[in-house]
Amino acid sequence: MKEFLRDGANINGKNLKELTPLHWAATTGQEKAISLLIQEGATVDSLDGYQSTPLHLAAFFGQEEAVQVLLANGADPNARNKDQSSPRDTTYAGKALTEMVANEILEVPLQWDQLQKGRLGCRNLIENSIHNEKLNGGAKQNLFTQYYLTFGDFITHHLWFLYDLIYLIAAFLILSHLLGGSPLKKIAEWVVSSPLRMIFLVPITYWSQFFMTEDFGPSTDVWLAPNWTKLGYYGIFFGYGALCFGNKVFTQKFGKFWPLSFIGSLAVFIGALTCMHYKNWEWSYEILTLCSACFVWLMIFGCIGLFRKFFSVKMPKVRYISDSAYWLYIIHLPVVQIMQALFANWEIPSLFKCMLITILTTMFILLSYQYLIRYTWVGAMLNGKRYKANETV
Repeated sequence: MKEFLRDGANINGKNLKELTPLHWAATTGQEKAISLLIQEGATVDSLDGYQSTPLHLAAFFGQEEAVQVLLANGADPNARNKDQSSPRDTTYAGKALTEMVANEILEVPLQWDQLQKGRLGCRNLIENSIHNEKLNGGAKQNLFTQYYLTFGDFITHHLWFLYDLIYLIAAFLILSHLLGGSPLKKIAEWVVSSPLRMIFLVPITYWSQFFMTEDFGPSTDVWLAPNWTKLGYYGIFFGYGALCFGNKVFTQKFGKFWPLSFIGSLAVFIGALTCMHYKNWEWSYEILTLCSACFVWLMIFGCIGLFRKFFSVKMPKVRYISDSAYWLYIIHLPVVQIMQALFANWEIPSLFKCMLITILTTMFILLSYQYLIRYTWVGAMLNGKRYKANETV
């Protein structure tokens, strides 16, 4: 390791899994390597692709000595990853999730019984560190700072798509102005209506998917600063949808062969599952990425055709649910969290508890939509102006 560093290796560099050397050392419990990396200038709270720190991974895999070394070198025990999980929270991960991360994502050996024992020790170390920090007058974060200014960067969690949408609309306005009378616009419109559109759509989707280094499907990014790879991926679908708007061919014929699209998507999905199971195959990642690119477009074409076939008539109840969906998504997270806190100590089956929380949350949000949102300026901004007269639900 010292030789690599002397040869100019980037001590905070990331591999295709977006892990730094310190992440790997923490995952595998190599405390000597951890000490050396930190001594040579490695960032203790560096972030992987899931915004997890080395302490997250060390705790997740029950590496007690690694956790001890990281904490001794100033690792943040209160750090939050993309799921808003702290290092302590990761020690409660179930067996299925742990095996999936170990076997399919990181490809590291796992002994469940030993890991559980290690997690208990990690949990105690982290709790003691947090307790000592409070006793020593450590800086206390208010809830807003803790949840919305993680690592000093502003995030809005499940509302990530809103600021992605702002970026995409800005790009659309600029490009539509610049290319309004350009031949490129006509070429783009031809691509939308051409039977050969998959020849163009799949390669550009493949390219963007490939550099996200996800196994199957896209990832998200909750930080306010744009992630250009992910934003570009979503921009492909945004741009294609914008070109389809008002296009006669799209309006009249798009999705005509929807059963074939679904059959094709099923075949591609089976191929993707096979690649995910046999990751040691040569070119498995490339094939899996191709499956992802094909699957998403086949499902889009299939769903459009299906809904045009069976749901093209006016249905006021469905329209109402569709209108409320935007508000339901925006507000559901804090409501669910409150419900979870209320029912956490109830001694009832978890499945029943989940159903109860889901039903109560949905009812509460639908009532709030009807009486506080639908006919206000907020509702008009979300869905357009709605009028009470002659409206039946």
